[in-house]
Amino acid sequence: MRFGKEFMTLLGAVAIAGLGLFVAPETAQALDSPEDAMGSAPQGVKIKGNPYFNMPDNLGTTTLGNSAKLLEQAQTTNRLPMDGIEISSYGGKNTGGAIWSNNRSFDLYKNQRLSMWIYMSADNSTWTKPGEGMAFVLQNDSNNEFSGIGEALGVWGVDPQSKDGSALTIASKAIPNSWAVEFDTHMNNTDPSDSSSNWIMGKQAPSAFDLGDGFGYANMSDNTEVSRTYDGEHIASGYPGDQGTYSDFKTFGTIQTGLLPSIGDYHYYKQVHRGLITDTSRLLTDRAWHHVTLDYTKPAAGSTIGTMQYYLDDKSTSTGAPVTVDNKKTKAYIDTKKLSADSTNSKVFWGITGSTGASTDSDFPKNDTQNSLVVFEHVPGLIDSSASASVIDEATNSEVGTAGISGNSKVKVQYKVNYDSGSDSWDSIMANLRIPKGIQITSGTIQKANDAVASNVDVSGLSGKATDGQSLNVNVGSLTAANKSATITLEGKTLNNQSYTTGDVTSNFVGTGEMTSATIKSFKITQQPLMLNLDKTSINVNQGNDLDITGKVVKADNTVLANSKATLYPTLYDAQNKETQLPAVTPSDRDANDPTKGFTYHLASSSLPAGKYRLSIIASDGSGNYTNPQEVSIVIGNVDFGSSSGDLNYDATISGAGQLVSRSDPNWAFNINDTVTSGTKWKLCAEATPLTMQPTTGANTPETNETGTPLDGRLVYSDKTGIHPLTADAQTPIIDYASDGSNTPVNIASDWNDNSGILLQLDGGAVQGNYQGTVTWILSNAE
Repeated sequence: MRFGKEFMTLLGAVAIAGLGLFVAPETAQALDSPEDAMGSAPQGVKIKGNPYFNMPDNLGTTTLGNSAKLLEQAQTTNRLPMDGIEISSYGGKNTGGAIWSNNRSFDLYKNQRLSMWIYMSADNSTWTKPGEGMAFVLQNDSNNEFSGIGEALGVWGVDPQSKDGSALTIASKAIPNSWAVEFDTHMNNTDPSDSSSNWIMGKQAPSAFDLGDGFGYANMSDNTEVSRTYDGEHIASGYPGDQGTYSDFKTFGTIQTGLLPSIGDYHYYKQVHRGLITDTSRLLTDRAWHHVTLDYTKPAAGSTIGTMQYYLDDKSTSTGAPVTVDNKKTKAYIDTKKLSADSTNSKVFWGITGSTGASTDSDFPKNDTQNSLVVFEHVPGLIDSSASASVIDEATNSEVGTAGISGNSKVKVQYKVNYDSGSDSWDSIMANLRIPKGIQITSGTIQKANDAVASNVDVSGLSGKATDGQSLNVNVGSLTAANKSATITLEGKTLNNQSYTTGDVTSNFVGTGEMTSATIKSFKITQQPLMLNLDKTSINVNQGNDLDITGKVVKADNTVLANSKATLYPTLYDAQNKETQLPAVTPSDRDANDPTKGFTYHLASSSLPAGKYRLSIIASDGSGNYTNPQEVSIVIGNVDFGSSSGDLNYDATISGAGQLVSRSDPNWAFNINDTVTSGTKWKLCAEATPLTMQPTTGANTPETNETGTPLDGRLVYSDKTGIHPLTADAQTPIIDYASDGSNTPVNIASDWNDNSGILLQLDGGAVQGNYQGTVTWILSNAE
């Protein structure tokens, strides 16, 4: 007995300690407010002002006000403006919330997709029981439906707590013509037939929907009828207004419908759960954002059965990258007849409903309540879009894969966003671009599919450091069925201060009512022991001249390798990509007094024909280390005749008086191909033979006309200095030009008009006829 007494005392001490641990979490555990939770929400779309959505003040035909409210979110460094929806809040008892599509926008006879982020939370106490949850609903009645609070979640049937009843009785209390996926956070498993439950009909809210087992999905066998036991919080689906969704039970117990209780039979109901996903007790209310995708496939031809696949946590909350899920995906079938839809009346409303209950535990008065938040990404029936992103190695013009790339490599980060289809244009699109860490961006462009030229992207707005990964917001504007895509290209270089593993990075494209994302998968940037840095990657030199290429060979510690220890291996490629291996050389010091200023490599280019070349150079340090190849674009420039509009033609009516005749083609053009260096001067002169009569036939040809008769007139060049005759024995200056180095053809007639350029000057003795002469153009240096 002595031993037993001490044992009892010890048990008492443990009980007291346990009681202290029991009550502490209720007051010690902080809870994220809906506003705080939205601060960490992933990217979504704007809801405010969008007529696509309807958030009614009151819920359906109930007397409940709508607890749902808009949570506006301003732009942050890594997130564009967006909104969330608060369906319910922690501590709000017996509330209901809903947001619906304003019109029937979910087409059951087309493939559809909805994606969103959901957040549910109570406090993190072991003893707290959140509730009740939310549901995604398809229904064919109106844009304001709600069944009831508690376990009904606003969509399932509401237990009428009656002595008489059936499965049809409770099904009639649900949203009719509907199908729903529930995100249920409260285990409604109070069994009235169990006397230990102390359940009294009429006094306590019904809570029996989750008794028994449900049916899950086996991916390997594609079996949707796998019996599965609830582990706590769960996701499941069914037809709320169909009696087959409920099992009706009758029991004998206490009934209190008035002041005094009575004893008798009454009915209670279990819900048949299909497409069940259940994992742990905190599957949903873990105070974290969870991504949800519902992917619907239309019925096959002649069928009324569509397929809905739904996924939980199929995107990373931290990176936004897609995640493969095995135990958090399932499949369910939807019979369109149960939603009173067919191929000719195929569209239904969709929405999110949710509810809370009320605690029966005075120690935990906020039990059966929770914060329930939603952020929409893609909604059905509005716009379908897609996007892709990649990093391109400019040396190979290929995508950088998981094998990675070396440091100090030229790259371009490319993003493409597409308007795939939609009922309207996709407007006000902003891109929040994420750049993998280890890439230094220097410039950018944006090119829409039907735009003639690309526009520059201002990269001065880059946020963050290249070593950590940067972000950049770019205004894409609108995409439409007529102009369906935009490509954003950011040019840059990989860093070489260390090696990097970039991690997955996801960029978002957010516009009116729609967003899409693109992920660049993680890759490695490997630090190079040796780098070749060229001062110029594009050089022009006039034909007949040699050129010098300057740069530095840099070691991994960022010090310059002595030129005496470096070897350069140059390879020259012409415009046809013909390769010429040039001799390996030790470069000379650019500055004999300071080798750290780099090297000079002299290329004997004076004998090369004019044209475009590429020079690829690899450097080594004599210790087995080699750099990545670096390229220089070379233009061996000259001045040459280019395209023209053809012959100069003139039409005139003979008047017996002198006149100056303009060209028949007012847009006549003559291009000089100019690829010389900036500031190089050249000039163009012209000579012309006399214009002589050519053989002509016709009734109106004067008899006195004879072939070879010279015209009483001449070709002249007219400019602001006067009129200058063109003769066969003197060169008349047409243009003196200093090249701008742009390698762009020069149209020498670009500023000519009806009174300038090469004109025809007729004297009074000119007679009717066809005349011809020859203009000789002389192009030369103007040094």
